Amino acid sequence: MEKRTYVPYEEININMINAIIASEDKRFWSNP
Repeated sequence: MEKRTYVPYEEININMINAIIASEDKRFWSNP
């Protein structure tokens, strides 16, 4: 059983968003 909590995008800290994007490849923004 997975324990997840929904968090609206607006409540996610910008540093967390940037960390997730930084872990993606270099083509993240240009590769839809």
